[in-house]
Amino acid sequence: MNEPPSGWILYISRILFFCVFKDGWYNMAFSLYCLISNQESNLNISLLEDELREYFSRTSEFDLSYEEHPFDPTKQNILLAWDTWWIRVFFETGSMVEDDSREISKFAKTEDALAISSINRRVRVLFGNDDKQAYTNHIIWMHEYLESRPDLIVFDPQQNIFLE
Repeated sequence: MNEPPSGWILYISRILFFCVFKDGWYNMAFSLYCLISNQESNLNISLLEDELREYFSRTSEFDLSYEEHPFDPTKQNILLAWDTWWIRVFFETGSMVEDDSREISKFAKTEDALAISSINRRVRVLFGNDDKQAYTNHIIWMHEYLESRPDLIVFDPQQNIFLE
């Protein structure tokens, strides 16, 4: 398994440097898959909203709202916004997540692969284009929040690495 570079700033800078940036929210700089490792976890979209609202409330020009999921109008995702930059947070379940987990497990340590391959719930986080790197701290704070949750296994699908 590849290890992330030491230091968050180096890691984030590498992501931002190598990503292709385009206008429009479907062309995001990068995403993270956060597999919910504990089936007993009470994590849901409402709890995420509460925790993220509190976590990012110290930042200026912060707004948190729900928006309709772009591919399923019966679901909503969380939009965290600062001026024109954003982070979108999706809570996803089901066979599609389990299929992705099986693929992700191929990049895991042997002893973790079986457990990861059967995970069917996740938080998917999409980060907006930040070519001016004005929101690098916000990206780091989101990483820190995600990694502070013991029930999440954070995976970077662009680089096929687990963030630890």
